[in-house]
Parts: sequence; C-alpha cells; structure tokens
Amino acid sequence: ADGVEATSGGTCADNAGNSATAATFGPIRIDKTNPTINGSASPAPNGAGWNNTNVTVSFTCTDALSDVASCPANVVLSSNGADQSASGTATDNAGNSASTTVGNIDIDKTAPTVDVTGVSNGANYTTGAVPTAGCSTTDQAGLSGVKTNASVNVTGGNNGFGTFTATCTGAEDNADNPQAAPVSVTYTVSAAFNGFLQPIDGHSVNTGKYGRTYPIKWQLRDSSGALISDSAAQALVATMSGGQKATTCDNFNLLDTDALEESTTGNTALRYDATSDQFIYNYKAPSSGSCYVFAIRNADGLTTQQIDFKFTK
Repeated sequence: ADGVEATSGGTCADNAGNSATAATFGPIRIDKTNPTINGSASPAPNGAGWNNTNVTVSFTCTDALSDVASCPANVVLSSNGADQSASGTATDNAGNSASTTVGNIDIDKTAPTVDVTGVSNGANYTTGAVPTAGCSTTDQAGLSGVKTNASVNVTGGNNGFGTFTATCTGAEDNADNPQAAPVSVTYTVSAAFNGFLQPIDGHSVNTGKYGRTYPIKWQLRDSSGALISDSAAQALVATMSGGQKATTCDNFNLLDTDALEESTTGNTALRYDATSDQFIYNYKAPSSGSCYVFAIRNADGLTTQQIDFKFTK
C-alpha cells in the first residue's frame, strides 16, 4: 500500500539440514499516487472575458508521499488571439506524474481602427453637396470586437463656409483597448462663383478712367445652381475683402480689353443687395498709374477672384 515502510528478511535451509539467515532489506517505501498540480492565469480577464496585456499562467504542485520532484515554470502568453492555453506536468520522487491545462485565455492588445467617413481629407465641396461626416470603427478579425464606436465632431468654418475639421474619437474594443489617437480630416466648403457681372469682364482687361468708381458685382450659388440664401450671403460679407496692387501692363495674360461703361457714386464698402441677390463692391479707380490687379478675397466663400484693370485720363 502507499506509504508503507517495511523490511524484508528470512532463513534458508538445505536438505542436509544446513541453514542460513538471509540479509534484511529495507526500509521499503511505496508511492503509487500521482502528485497534484493546479494552474491559474493572471491577471484575470475583464467582464467580457478578454485581457489586453500579457497573461502569466503559474502552477502549484503538491505530493503527500514521496514529495514533488519537478513543477513547471510560469508560462507567459503574449500573442493576440482567442482560446489560448498553457499546459504543465508535475512529477514526484516515485516517478508518478500529473498534468493540467489552463485554457480559455483570450488576449487582444490591439487598438480598434478608426476612419473618418463621408468627407475626404483635402477635398473642397460646394455648399449644398457636402457629404455627412461620420466614423467607421473596426477591430482586427478574430479579436475582441468593437464595444464602442467612435463619434464624430466637426469644427471650424464660418456660417457653413471655409475650412472644417472632422475628428473621430471615443472608440473602444471589448478588451478595453481605446483607439490609439483621434483621427481627423480637413476639408473646405465654398459657394460656386460663376464670374463677375457687368460692367466687369473677368475675361478681359477692364479699361476705365482715373478716379471714377466702378461697381464690382457677383453672385454665389450652391451645388444645384440656386442662389445661396440671403442669410448665408450676409454672413459671407464679413469674410470678404478687396484690395489692389499696381503692376506693369505686360504682366497681364489677357489680350482682350473691355471698356467700363458704367460708373457709380457712393462709398466703397462691400455689401450684399438682397433685392438683386448680388454682392457689390464700389471700386474707386486710382488717380495715377496705369495697370492694376484688384482681388476680391473669398468671393466664392473660400478663394480669391482677380480682376485686371487699366486706367487712363
């Protein structure tokens, strides 16, 4: 039986009556019982059953009889993947052994992937046809999956025009990995500018007289060709400005000329006339010099529009 300590001896005799006492053997110890081995994993998984760090499997071994001869070392699991396991075998000093496996270990150390959807980085959209910005959240196949989708926040612009930034944040997977960093794209929104209205000819060098005031007029439209609303137009007036720069006439790329037949009076402030649905800037020609480049900045809600002028007495 297990655990018995005994000695063995005896006497031997032959047919002539001779006898001898046999040597004594012992003690004799018997252990036929396997050792006990238990395993555990640390740290414990989260509520969804996933770890987002390395997991260490450790073993404890006991033997009540011959004592433990070997107990396996800790096993560190560091790779991503579901349903991982680690096994170990214990032996006692009688040569008995026992094994155990610690399983159902799920590890995901990879953050979810987040992309901005709808709008593209560096794109320019015409008002009325601006895609809706959103977020796409995915997790690597075979890992814990998405717990919380990223949400989008759009900042920038001025009354619906200008430069905008769409940023996606807040994504998290079922292993409690947050997204690595906010993801952003920048895009612009402008109105459609279809050229200056008479008396300005945007395809020619406009010729006029020193000191006179000429109306520069234009309209802005949305993606469908409809005029933008009066409220949007009034908001854009605050973002626009005008200015001129003297230049040599040889710098003009335009060969055609167009005489400015119309002149006006009044201040040179930029305004929006809701009755005619027109932006109007009364430009007063200089009293000297010859050729000028005049620019309306943000005439379409975003970029700069240029007019070539040549003045004489």
